[in-house]
Amino acid sequence: MDNINKGFNLRDYFKEAVELEELLSRCKDKKELFKSYYLSEYYKNIKGEMEVFNKNTNIHEENERLCIYDLNVNFRINLGIKNSRIEDILIGNYHKHNYYELIYVYKGKYSQEINGEIITLNQGEACILNPNINHNDIPIESGNTVLFFCFSNKFFYEIVSKYTTIHYKLDEFIKNDLKDQNAVEQYIIFKKNNCLECNEIVEDIVKEYFTPHIGTKLILSGKIIRFLDILSNEYESLDLVRFNYSSTRTAFIDIDSFIEKNISDISREKIANELHYNPNYINKIIRKNTGLTYSEYILNKKLKLAINLLKNSNLSINNIIKEVGYINKSYFYKVFTNKYSMTPQEFRVMFRNNL
Repeated sequence: MDNINKGFNLRDYFKEAVELEELLSRCKDKKELFKSYYLSEYYKNIKGEMEVFNKNTNIHEENERLCIYDLNVNFRINLGIKNSRIEDILIGNYHKHNYYELIYVYKGKYSQEINGEIITLNQGEACILNPNINHNDIPIESGNTVLFFCFSNKFFYEIVSKYTTIHYKLDEFIKNDLKDQNAVEQYIIFKKNNCLECNEIVEDIVKEYFTPHIGTKLILSGKIIRFLDILSNEYESLDLVRFNYSSTRTAFIDIDSFIEKNISDISREKIANELHYNPNYINKIIRKNTGLTYSEYILNKKLKLAINLLKNSNLSINNIIKEVGYINKSYFYKVFTNKYSMTPQEFRVMFRNNL
């Protein structure tokens, strides 16, 4: 059954996201994709409310597997961008948040990889991710509409504290986070009951968010509480999934941290000697946690450090090449151009002239 309100066009409220979709659809190559995304009003405005920083170094950069999205406001709603090629723009990486995220499929379906497992949500279904959970956004296909509700920890706790009929699993979800905010990785999936009311409430939340006035925060809080109540108590099922750090996950964090600190002069042998791991075990751990080979992972690390330095430093290209640990300048240019479809100098000029 189609639960979409025929008199309401949700996408009208996300003008910048829709314009970006149209821009990306006209791009002929990866170079155009980069320019369209980074020069779009969508990117410029989202950066004011959300940032990306590295867990270990606090450098604001898109970083393989350990990047964290930082919410600078109490509440934000994002529309999922529909374009399979957007994965080329450093969005499709594993990441986590410093906030709660509620994913709701308004129309169609949506899949996401959570700690290595593909989770698919159908129309009307939802998922709440806690701030620690590792996940990877799979590109949204045409015909699907997915919303991402982002809550600061303070705002989420504030809302839930007013929720007097909280479902015991949602209550457990919150208490787990309050008890140990660093170790618990968990999410909740709400399986649908063909509930028309959920789409109607989502529409009300979107309208209230984009047309604020006196009392908007109270109205939003009330609507969100009602939304959570329907998801928790009127849906067919509510599944709470919790992960604790495994020994392999802990090993990966140690390996990744060492790589971060020694990227300019890194090798399997150095990692093995420092951390007392067998070189073959290092390969296995990286593959298990990233899906990449050791060589692919190191290449991504070096290139993303290069991107950060091109954007945020005045180092010469030659010095950047040394910083990321390359001796052969021609080889660096080759791998950089293969990845980003432009030279390092072109990338730097694009940012400095237009952002």
